[in-house]
Amino acid sequence: MYYVVGSLALAAGAMVIVPKVIDYMADQFNNVKPQDNDDDWGPEILSKEKPKKEDSDGEL
Repeated sequence: MYYVVGSLALAAGAMVIVPKVIDYMADQFNNVKPQDNDDDWGPEILSKEKPKKEDSDGEL
């Protein structure tokens, strides 16, 4: 009998406490400021020149 009562109390407590903990943690993650050290995602500008011919050994 104590097993059933304890299980019901634990389940009820979890239904009350877990949502509050999730909301608290979500607020903590939303307050984190992003770091701006990875801002090189722009287009890459490539040269239109043709590459030099390779030597017979594969070097330019």
